[in-house]
Amino acid sequence: MTAFPFAKMEATGNDFVVVYAHDLPDELSPDFAPAICNRETGIGADGVLIVGQGDSLGEADHAAGAAASMTLWNADGSVAEMCGNGLRCIALLLRKDGHWSGRGTVTINTPAGTVGARLLSSSEAAAEIEVELPAPRSADPEPVELLAAGLPLIGRRVDMGNPHFVLFRDDQRVEVPDLAQWAGALETSDAFPERSNVEWALAEATNRIRLRVWERGVGETQACGSGACATVVAGRLSGRIGDDPCEVILPGGLLQVSWAGSMASPLRLAGAASLSYRDQWMERQ
Repeated sequence: MTAFPFAKMEATGNDFVVVYAHDLPDELSPDFAPAICNRETGIGADGVLIVGQGDSLGEADHAAGAAASMTLWNADGSVAEMCGNGLRCIALLLRKDGHWSGRGTVTINTPAGTVGARLLSSSEAAAEIEVELPAPRSADPEPVELLAAGLPLIGRRVDMGNPHFVLFRDDQRVEVPDLAQWAGALETSDAFPERSNVEWALAEATNRIRLRVWERGVGETQACGSGACATVVAGRLSGRIGDDPCEVILPGGLLQVSWAGSMASPLRLAGAASLSYRDQWMERQ
């Protein structure tokens, strides 16, 4: 019977099944993610985080000077390149399991590049952790209009190593219904060959954004770290956001994003992460 130990973790309400690569049975592939993440018959999660550590690190991880690596299977079985909330969970797990002292910076390798994580504060079960994500790979300098679900939707494409389309409410030329009615169609638009995350944003001040996110391969989630970063990039490019660190308010809680404003500059993402429990998963027969 296929089984493995896991940690159930969350960061700003974005929840994950976290597994060390050396504990993952060889026969498991992303095809198992829908069963694992199913909230009725499985563990329930937005995705499965696989953590490379020790002997399970590859040559590219060693070359990057990484202490760990991240692979993310979305709830639908697709594979994501970047996950800011997942990275904070991984950093917390490394600390709890004695693979990182919590001092200095721990480097985690991802398909979108290396990320440094540092501990800001901690308690027995949770921690505030900041991760430094690579600079945006690209971003639309001006908004573009895409048609989805019969709606002309205006936003900016931002590549954070994974694709995002950021829409500010005040950019829209028509009345837009609830996110759930059109975000799935936008995610799978022909404009996005690999699908896209969708951000629905309201700039409440020059240092505060209220945000909902439709995650590629998952649907609407409580939070998305890379989505918060993409939204701050779009907000700065549109002149809505100033130089100060920006508070991003999501259904799952608060994230803080800092960006110098240059397309060559990395982004710093800070927020909470916690370990909910540990258990053993066994495949249903």
